[in-house]
Amino acid sequence: MKRLKPLLYLFFSVFSLAGCVSSKNTMAPPAEAIPLHDALLWRIEGNGLRHPSYLFGTMHLIPAEDFFWPKGMEEAISNADKMVFEIDMDKMSSPLVYLSVLSKSLMRNDTTLKMLLSPEEYAEVSAQLKEKLGKIPFVERVKPFFLSELINMQEENAFSNKGNQMSYEKELYKFAKEYHIKSDGLETVKQQMSYFDKIPYRLQAQMLLESIRHDEEEETNRLLSLYRQQKISALSALIREDMPDNSVYARVLLSDRNRRWVPIMAQYMRKGSILFAVGAGHLGGNNGLLALLKASGYRLIPMSISRRKRNRIKL
Repeated sequence: MKRLKPLLYLFFSVFSLAGCVSSKNTMAPPAEAIPLHDALLWRIEGNGLRHPSYLFGTMHLIPAEDFFWPKGMEEAISNADKMVFEIDMDKMSSPLVYLSVLSKSLMRNDTTLKMLLSPEEYAEVSAQLKEKLGKIPFVERVKPFFLSELINMQEENAFSNKGNQMSYEKELYKFAKEYHIKSDGLETVKQQMSYFDKIPYRLQAQMLLESIRHDEEEETNRLLSLYRQQKISALSALIREDMPDNSVYARVLLSDRNRRWVPIMAQYMRKGSILFAVGAGHLGGNNGLLALLKASGYRLIPMSISRRKRNRIKL
């Protein structure tokens, strides 16, 4: 799994907004995949809904020069009674978020990084951690996945400080505040942090090693290109290259979360018009939100072919 850094842009929000066991697939048969137009923004209708809702696939962090609003976003924001993100944005500014993250960062049972790698691998990783992160208390016991994100955060923060990095969630949240639109989350910080314990530490350590060894710039540029073109199917194919549908990564980071979210989304949509904003990696594929929502009886309409309506919001 070499594309750890770019794939996290599509799956997790807890880190980027605060500054993805057995490999056998035991899930129910996947929902039938739907033909996907090139669209990041979709209108959700039918299945008894009184008002349409919207699903937008984001990148949690994106270079400023690549940032754009897809067609139909004005309509989605104008109609939204509530914006629902992966995590409630109202809570992301609280110091308790950082404390919660830190409290969940250590491996259980006194496991250390040295136990998970060969001596040669451990020496290689240790040298890189020292160079990139300096001295970190209890670094030996920090979950490898978390160490990978600390490295990513350091790099992205340096980029953001130059004004070169943006976040779709943060930009949407600004609109929510400006137009008094309520916001909420599909899961909590505690839930996102719990995924670190569902992927064996030894596999996490190998992911950390691979991410240190390989230059991910080419993969990141490829991902950004597909995102700008709104090619959801191609994004899903890219993800499957590193996370086959029956892998532990796909189950923990993607499929299980999508299946958990759909009934939560249904509850929200019964109460009003909702704009859901989640990582674009959650949209496509047999176990993606678009396929699962269709299987639940909803109509999914790509906003890229939608007729423009009069909107009270100008982007």
